[in-house]
Amino acid sequence: MGECPTIKFSAAVREEALSWNRDLLADPVHGAREEYDLRLRVSQLDPVLVAYLPRWERSWKLLDVGSGPLTTLGTVVAGHGVGVTATDLYGAEYAAIMDELGLVPPVRPVGCSGEDLIERFGCSTFDLVHCGNALDHCENPLVVLNNMLGVAKPGANVIVWCWENEGKASGYKVMHQWDLSLEGRLVFLSRSADPVFRCNLIEQFAPRLTCWEILTKEGYYGRRKVMFRFEKWCG
Repeated sequence: MGECPTIKFSAAVREEALSWNRDLLADPVHGAREEYDLRLRVSQLDPVLVAYLPRWERSWKLLDVGSGPLTTLGTVVAGHGVGVTATDLYGAEYAAIMDELGLVPPVRPVGCSGEDLIERFGCSTFDLVHCGNALDHCENPLVVLNNMLGVAKPGANVIVWCWENEGKASGYKVMHQWDLSLEGRLVFLSRSADPVFRCNLIEQFAPRLTCWEILTKEGYYGRRKVMFRFEKWCG
């Protein structure tokens, strides 16, 4: 494994991402309408994530990395509100679009890339860190994973999911620049286009973990969702 390359996004990629999300926010279509309506309402946190909140804490602080304009994280657990911070590379632009459209989300996105998390929030800040369907959109996923562990408190969980081999399926176009895949109980980050790269994420981050777990399940139309959990070492 060589050093993980950084894939710099062009201005055209930025404009395409903003245009696509503006259109969805203005007039969600097909299955997106129900999902966007749900994200615009205060909702319960997914029980899968609730199970990994620290029991010794009650004023939980959660971070959603690569949230897009509307985070999927609910803001209520057992009738109590939880603090959710949603970050995205284009978070400030998404917030401005929602202001123009008169949309008031439960969590307003913050403009921050995954590569800048520690600089923005400091170390050991959050009780749970989540990244859903976004790690393959990062310029440097290894830096982002490292920073997600950095901003997590000792003993806290980092939970990530992506569609398997999304970069390859998309021809490494627009923001889909990376692949996550499973081989047995190992998770690999890779890229088969130039520059080629492959890394065993379990091996890469094991020294910083108390434990790790594969949570992968089948998704839509036979596509597999690669989902894993890293528990940050308490030392």
